Amino acid sequence: MKQRNQKNKTTHNPRNKRIVRISILAITIIATYFLLHSITPITYNPQLLAYVQKNELFEFIIFPLLYLLTTVIVIIPDFPLNLIGVGLFGALNTVVIIYLLSLIASCIEFLLARRFGKKVLKYVVREPAFEQVDSYIGGITEKDLWIGRILGGYFFDPISYILGATKIPLFNFLIITSIGSIPYFVLFAIASTMYPDISKLYVANEIIRYSMLTLFVIYWWKFRKNES
Repeated sequence: MKQRNQKNKTTHNPRNKRIVRISILAITIIATYFLLHSITPITYNPQLLAYVQKNELFEFIIFPLLYLLTTVIVIIPDFPLNLIGVGLFGALNTVVIIYLLSLIASCIEFLLARRFGKKVLKYVVREPAFEQVDSYIGGITEKDLWIGRILGGYFFDPISYILGATKIPLFNFLIITSIGSIPYFVLFAIASTMYPDISKLYVANEIIRYSMLTLFVIYWWKFRKNES
């Protein structure tokens, strides 16, 4: 009888419910992102590219706005626009444009998180887990930001949101982001010139980003964990 009561307490524990809810939300977001990103090559349509090449409004207004939108809304992959950009502006010009747009988007994400981040986090996590998560995020340093920007790969945008909830100043965030992001964009520029074929460029980009992601995970779980 006591074992049954203990089991019922465990089942109806609010903390367990929160953990399950957060886990389901996280898995859903991650799965959606990778699913959408995996169909990116399908979205590259030569007819679509031919249409937008004739439309100056798309080049100068719609393209930047779409890129900012798909970057700020994390689960929508922005890589299809990268491919369209290569066709519109050329490889090197696209890298410069995307680099500048990414900086703008990261600042928007940072400021959104600074304004609403803790409120959203408190709504999702609730007490007392909120204090633990908030304390952990608050312990993220500028060194972590450097590593996250250099090796962030897939997590470029989530990192911007997370850092908005820290005490890192916006100016420091912008400087580290602008410098730390350069290695990826240099590698993407090299891949764009080496592989004019879109499907090969997609594969090369995936190799670059997964390699960076692997190094980032190694850093976080091996070195960062030991430091903390």
